[in-house]
Amino acid sequence: MAAAAAAAAAAAPAPPAAATELVEFLNRSWTAFHAVDECRQRLLKAGYQQLSEREEWRLEAGGKYFFTRNYSTIAAFSIGKKFKPGNAFWIIGAHTDSPCLKLKPNSKASKAGFLSVAVQTYGGGLWTTWFDRDLGIAGRVLLRHVDGQEGGRGEGEAAEGGAEGGGEGGKAALVSVKQVRLEHRLVRIDRPVLRIPTLAIHLDREVNSSGFKPNTQTHLLPVLATAIKEELNRPAPPSGSDGGGEGREGEGKAKGKGKKDEPAERHHPLLLQLLASELGCAPGAIADFDLQLCDTHPSAIAGALNEFVFSGRLDNLASSFAALQALLAAGESGDESEEAEGGVRMVLLFDNEECGSDSAQGAGSPLLLDAIRRVNAACTSGAAPSEGVVERSLQKSFVVSADMAHCHHPTTLRSTRSCTSRRCTRGS
Repeated sequence: MAAAAAAAAAAAPAPPAAATELVEFLNRSWTAFHAVDECRQRLLKAGYQQLSEREEWRLEAGGKYFFTRNYSTIAAFSIGKKFKPGNAFWIIGAHTDSPCLKLKPNSKASKAGFLSVAVQTYGGGLWTTWFDRDLGIAGRVLLRHVDGQEGGRGEGEAAEGGAEGGGEGGKAALVSVKQVRLEHRLVRIDRPVLRIPTLAIHLDREVNSSGFKPNTQTHLLPVLATAIKEELNRPAPPSGSDGGGEGREGEGKAKGKGKKDEPAERHHPLLLQLLASELGCAPGAIADFDLQLCDTHPSAIAGALNEFVFSGRLDNLASSFAALQALLAAGESGDESEEAEGGVRMVLLFDNEECGSDSAQGAGSPLLLDAIRRVNAACTSGAAPSEGVVERSLQKSFVVSADMAHCHHPTTLRSTRSCTSRRCTRGS
């Protein structure tokens, strides 16, 4: 039997290189943040230069550039060697986000002796498919770094001291000045640490006939650990805290002064420990995060003839990947037409499409218009821009909005209209 399986595998044709690369891209792009980071790495490797929206752009004809916004949206463009302000932009737009379960700002939840993580739905997902999956966590974390230094008397103290006759005989009091820096870090816990369990058939006999209609607030509550196991494995308190007096008093004061907006008050300490271990920092350094649940099962090329890609997040990472590859491949032959050399090729991969696009990093933002304006302005060679360059560029340009489409479903043909549906392998 094993020999027959090996023979069948050997008979299957090798998948196209583009499909293999797509699967690699999907497996590295668990979140919109990771997708943008993967695109960023590929662009840098291809010789693209990273820009900042907060700084002046110095662009050249023939140059290749990109910038990010919120680190979840990325815009990349290649300027033709004969580009002049007012010329055309050829643009492909796609999006980096997908329906998922995001951790709530206050995720600490407990029920029936279990520690759970409160989540909220993002986008239009099939939420029943999230049950009984091996779930990891991924996203962006903000780390707080505090740099202490000795400084002079604070302005508030000086005013207060003056009002009271100069304080201690007019002596200058030194105060500790703390500078807080926030660092953006990506995190991915790729082992199963969470699970949303389905109720057993013995306790829900009608589920197969009546259907499963989960309540997103009460049923979508992933289990992190049991309360007793978490307590037994909780890190020991600092030395001295169990010696009575000072240690316990300090601990009590710390608990009494706990702020509701601190991560330790809003999330399970065990969750913060998991993140800190992955990031190589102390749990207390975590200031905030934007995290989501992810299926740890990897994307794969599948089917008896290696013709399918089994994966989540195809909507719309597949279009994002194709757009990026098209941009990187454009111009590699060196045989460019006059028209192509005179324009700008651009790829825009937006965040927040799944929730309406009306965010600073969504397609509804002025990001595209900002980019067209700035490219035109930066390519004027020091001269004042002529009248209507942006308007002329807009009139000459076109945008392809690339997203996924549905083909005929193999078991539910009635779900698609014969006049508008697509069949696999036949394109349009």
